Amino acid sequence: DLSSLTRLEEIRLTNSKVKEALCGKSQVKHKKAVDKLKHLHTLDLSHNYLTRVDESLLALHKLETINLSHNHITHIKPVFSAFKQLKSLDISYNKLSYHLNKKIFKELPPTLNYLDITGNPWPCTPTLSWLYP
Repeated sequence: DLSSLTRLEEIRLTNSKVKEALCGKSQVKHKKAVDKLKHLHTLDLSHNYLTRVDESLLALHKLETINLSHNHITHIKPVFSAFKQLKSLDISYNKLSYHLNKKIFKELPPTLNYLDITGNPWPCTPTLSWLYP
């Protein structure tokens, strides 16, 4: 139980075969634990087996840095607007493609100063024309 580590600033859980950021079934329990982590600003879940980004991350809405690179993410729900202090978002080297909702990028917080979307299989299709200048 990490909730007793109230001074914790960073969590790095890389190369660990993790499939979910937070178990959706325990969202209320996670929220209570995360509320105690007032100094947590960095979450690194890179090099795992995540396939989606959804509302389960909202319990960590105070994060400034989120690294979800090198996973198997194909779906992202537009949740990043809830991260009012987000400065760095790395979703590179996943499996994001043509069915990506442009709302995800339109609703990124104005505090964001680093976004990495490198290495995703972005096809040149009309559905992603908003992604290309």
